[in-house]
Amino acid sequence: MSVVSQYLTSDRFNRLHRRAAEAVRRVRGVRRSLTLFHDPGDPWSWLLVQVLPRLVELHDIRLSVHTVTAPSDLYRHYPAQYLQYAVRDAAMVARLYGLEAPRVVPGPGQIASVAQELADHEHHDDYLKRASYLGQALFCGNSIPPAMGSGQRLEANRRLLEQLGHYNGGMLNYGGEWFWGIDRLALLEEHLAESGSEADSCLVPRDPVWDDPGATDGTLTCFFSFRSPYSYLAMPRVHRIAQEYGLRLNAWPLIPATQRGVALPVRKKVYIVLDAGREARRLNLPFGRIVDPIGAGVERACAVSYALRDAPDLQAQFHFAALSASFARGIDLASDEGLYRVAGEAGLDPSGVDDALADEGWRGWEEQNRAGLSGLGLWGVPSFRYGSCTLWGQDRLGILESIIRQHTAPQALAHG
Repeated sequence: MSVVSQYLTSDRFNRLHRRAAEAVRRVRGVRRSLTLFHDPGDPWSWLLVQVLPRLVELHDIRLSVHTVTAPSDLYRHYPAQYLQYAVRDAAMVARLYGLEAPRVVPGPGQIASVAQELADHEHHDDYLKRASYLGQALFCGNSIPPAMGSGQRLEANRRLLEQLGHYNGGMLNYGGEWFWGIDRLALLEEHLAESGSEADSCLVPRDPVWDDPGATDGTLTCFFSFRSPYSYLAMPRVHRIAQEYGLRLNAWPLIPATQRGVALPVRKKVYIVLDAGREARRLNLPFGRIVDPIGAGVERACAVSYALRDAPDLQAQFHFAALSASFARGIDLASDEGLYRVAGEAGLDPSGVDDALADEGWRGWEEQNRAGLSGLGLWGVPSFRYGSCTLWGQDRLGILESIIRQHTAPQALAHG
């Protein structure tokens, strides 16, 4: 599996896949085509439809649309909390790009009415305009008439989305490759440039003034998992931010939800690995030699992290080593040989590892970490807290650093 994942997430495979898709398109003599799966109840999807008219115009690309509703609880385990957070997060992203921001959480009946209406207008030229207008009604508190359409295509659209290998709305598909919302538009535009587009980017971030996060006591907290590839991608940048701005970093590991009985469907797992691999290439991080640490590997890594909790520098070295072992170097944390090797890179000898594994105190520590994350209204990793500011996902590290920069003098400047 390590060899397969390394190849499928490699730059070589990605380029071959893209070139093959482009060659097929040219042989068929068809225009470049982009497919949108729009979930009108997803605020990130609403931001996307605000931007798509400009993207389609700039890159002269044909757009086809399919309206979908939210995935089942199998893919989204905390739907109420998810939507609450999504509205808050999408509002921050909207400020970053100068888009209209969501302000309220719409009700399920309102979402269903809009989905039915849009499903009946997928072949109309004004679909994006209509979707943007109705999204404003949903997320800005305007009234929504009941039963606006039949929604006959919704079930078929859901089947199509899953047949193509995905599960979530707010997704774009180009040449068989998936791009999630605004966060992956830059990668999509790079792909379009490879196939001949010379247009400027349709989306340019601004430098908004962020709300003051209040008292922070000089601490940045990161909740992560040794089984999360996005945690692996985030950790080097989190440490760099903490060092640059003179912050004390609390890096608190969590047991993955799958070890607590939460299912991880194959579609979701495959997308996460492929997307994380693509992000790793963008960040110039090695990726792909994966040995899943679920179970014993995660627990043993948590035990060593707990043993190093009073030695933050060594603990940080261990976190880097353990995450790269699982996602870039093909080292099995569940084996003594693998764990000894990784812990040794952080200066811990085998006897120290054995002592750490014999101490069950890490279990209570992990429960405290999990309760701390839940208390923030979050459940996924990596997540971050800086004062009153809470963010989820490695995609939000740019916003996090912008907030810290506006309200904390960098260490170098403070000492200069």
